[in-house]
Amino acid sequence: MYALEHAYRAIRNGQCENAIVGGASLCLCPAISLQFYRLGVLSMDGKCKVFDKSGNGYARSEAISAIFLQKSKEAKRIYATVLHAKTNCDGFKDSGITFPSRNMQLKLLKEFYEECQSVKPYEISYMEAHGTGTKVGDPEELQAIEEVFLPQRKSPLLIGSVKSNIGHSEPSSGLSSITKVILGYETGYIAPNIHFSSPREGIKSLMDGRFKVVTEKMEFKDDRGLVGISSFGFGGANCHILLRHNPKKKVNQGRPFDNIPRLICVSGRTPNAVNILLDSVIENNLDMEHIRLLQDVFRFFTICCSSSKNISAHCYRGYVLASKSGKILRSQTYFDSKPTPLLICFGVIDKESTKNVKEFLEVPNFAEVLDKVHLVLKLKNISIINVILKDSTKSIFNTVLTNVVLQLAICDTLKALQIAPTKIFGVNKNLSLGGLACGYFDGALSLEEVVELAYVIGSIMNAANKSSTAELYELIQEDEKYARDFENILDIIIPKPRILGDNVIVESYPAQIDSTYIVNSLKCDDIPQKIRDSVKKTGILFEIGNGEINGLLKSSKKSASVVSRGGLNEFLTSIGRLYELGVNPQLQYLYPKVPYPVSKGTPMISPSVGWNHEKRWSVRCSDENSQLFEQRTVVIYIKLPDFSYLEGHVVDGRNLYPAMGYLLLAWEALAGTYRLMLKYTKVVFENCRFIRACSVSSTHGSLLLYLRVLFHAVSGNFEISEGFPLQVTDGVFHVLEIHFSGSNRSGPVSGAFVSFLAR
Repeated sequence: MYALEHAYRAIRNGQCENAIVGGASLCLCPAISLQFYRLGVLSMDGKCKVFDKSGNGYARSEAISAIFLQKSKEAKRIYATVLHAKTNCDGFKDSGITFPSRNMQLKLLKEFYEECQSVKPYEISYMEAHGTGTKVGDPEELQAIEEVFLPQRKSPLLIGSVKSNIGHSEPSSGLSSITKVILGYETGYIAPNIHFSSPREGIKSLMDGRFKVVTEKMEFKDDRGLVGISSFGFGGANCHILLRHNPKKKVNQGRPFDNIPRLICVSGRTPNAVNILLDSVIENNLDMEHIRLLQDVFRFFTICCSSSKNISAHCYRGYVLASKSGKILRSQTYFDSKPTPLLICFGVIDKESTKNVKEFLEVPNFAEVLDKVHLVLKLKNISIINVILKDSTKSIFNTVLTNVVLQLAICDTLKALQIAPTKIFGVNKNLSLGGLACGYFDGALSLEEVVELAYVIGSIMNAANKSSTAELYELIQEDEKYARDFENILDIIIPKPRILGDNVIVESYPAQIDSTYIVNSLKCDDIPQKIRDSVKKTGILFEIGNGEINGLLKSSKKSASVVSRGGLNEFLTSIGRLYELGVNPQLQYLYPKVPYPVSKGTPMISPSVGWNHEKRWSVRCSDENSQLFEQRTVVIYIKLPDFSYLEGHVVDGRNLYPAMGYLLLAWEALAGTYRLMLKYTKVVFENCRFIRACSVSSTHGSLLLYLRVLFHAVSGNFEISEGFPLQVTDGVFHVLEIHFSGSNRSGPVSGAFVSFLAR
């Protein structure tokens, strides 16, 4: 939590915009647990009985946690808001490093709520305490909490500690406490403390009920959602933060108010990873905020990743199309991550294609196009809504208008999805004017110009009773006056030629739209050869039509067609198919806007992220024959036969311990760690540097010399300390540095050194 406080300060001071705060604790080395046991802080029965009279220590546990911290105005999701954070440190304590300081905890809490003026201590909804279950720690903390939080409080203060549930994750325990609180915010329930039956004696507020330990699943007692969290470090580092819940509540149980089917496209490392994400959409009953977050997650990677526009190592893609009543369609496939060219064809719209056009009316982009078209045709006393929806036996004129409007609406929808094709082309055939839609998609023609041109062409075809653009072309070729009048009308609508983009495939050059281009485009006896050649080169043909052009071209297997004898569902399915083939539609722009931040209770995404566990990661295996470090204390007494030879080793009047004796101690520690006999353990000492010698006897007449040897198996470092254990004084005296290698190791160990500490 110290890191969290630093991140909080850094963001508030403008040092950074966002921060990731992480903590990890893995119990890989039993020797560390042994050391904590020797300190007397571990529970003998492996239970962390927080606040209970039988509490006798804590159980070590593992946790890896990470929290993303950012300014609330930029957040898409708010699990909790940090109102304030503060730290202090105990400093030196006569009672020792393991003993907490109630005075410093009390000082921290008092200063905290003096600085955080918006919240009074008695307004706290729940207190997530550090609570380790130790005989010393719990009483000290509760007495500090009592003095700060209970005055003026009219109801019992709910308290608890996550360590009763998962144990003490030590460096990660602060983030574990925050995780517990966040889960409580999201579910609306405080997780119960376990292993609590009788309050610890000597704590009056716990005995008389002013503190209430949460022992059952419990709702928050108020709507304030204010939670204080404390975390105290082993060396006396104290931290307290104040969180507030996200007050935004779900509306309509998170389900959309419209009836538009939702398309969700995701990718994953394995097929199962894709399935888990798609399952979450159905399991959460089409929660529109959850869907919006999913769309945003994959939108981010789509924009920010490499040229392949795919998340690294995500070799599978899939989509699900679902409505309020459940799943409509679902698919997944392998994706090779290779960028594939896309060709869009504005093809033939037939009667079956427009039958279900009313399904598109709820789509925002489609509705906007209809509004624009309505304003253009309103001056001509034509209601496009009546033309599309109420005219069941459409005339030639109405059919032409309907087909053009449908393609215009799909053009705008594709632009909103940010689908950028490599090449585009349009086909005018039967009563479809795909060439005009192509010009609009390219930007050469405006919507108003396309509608005006469709109005003119449809009117002429209707008056002449021509059922296809080819028949209109023949009429123009046969009657020069008719052709001249027609071209004059076109010149009024398009007074100057409009240059087409390089990605537009045209039969002849210059690539520009004018009256001549429009007249010639009405003839469609066959697909131009340039288009056929382009389709052979492209990877995906995406036809906005009934699939007729795709059939004529006999394109590759990577193809998709939309509005083919269907409606909105088929269009969305085709977009999903494009995603599987490598196109990355920005689906969040297809649906009504979902405001951020999302509501409390919106399902989490991270638990649904699947990983590929085929790759194995090895860790060191600790057993009885290998430990990370070994410590031993050697008592040298020259009156004993084993050390009597030292009595004559006098230099300058001092009975010194021989220099080679230190190396022998290191050698014995190495052999003992690997359970080998000394004579079979070969070792080489290099770069030995002696700093000072130790006397076997002192001026006070003591004949005892205490040497503590510490050997670290990974680094190969040695440390030899002189003096009786627990008697430590200032000053560090380096004695020698050792570089050694032995037959039992893979190679020389560098940087090994022995030092003396004055005790």
